[in-house]
Amino acid sequence: MLISIKTREEDGSRYMICAGSVTREVKTGTTAKGTPKAEFGMRYDKGQFMNVTTVGDDDVTRMAACLEKGDAVLVAGVWKTRHYTTRDGEQKEWSELHAEFIAPQGVMAAVLGLLAEF
Repeated sequence: MLISIKTREEDGSRYMICAGSVTREVKTGTTAKGTPKAEFGMRYDKGQFMNVTTVGDDDVTRMAACLEKGDAVLVAGVWKTRHYTTRDGEQKEWSELHAEFIAPQGVMAAVLGLLAEF
């Protein structure tokens, strides 16, 4: 499931909510400035794939680092695309979802179950 909520006019980025499954092990590391980051692939909507990145010394990055391949996950964040030139001079594009919220769907199901009791 993919829901695109709003597109920003100034840079074309879109805020999205996406539910799917982790398709590759999470790669953790730090940025050039030493800020923690985590990156993983995600499958959603009938075989569509996206890259997901989170950067920061926060709960979102720590949650992403705990995910494993095959985990069902809910991610919300900003979809961004950037253009770059390879060493060979070829023009390419890289797109990814910059996560602002990540939750394994098992956790979400438990929370919703608790809320349903009230």
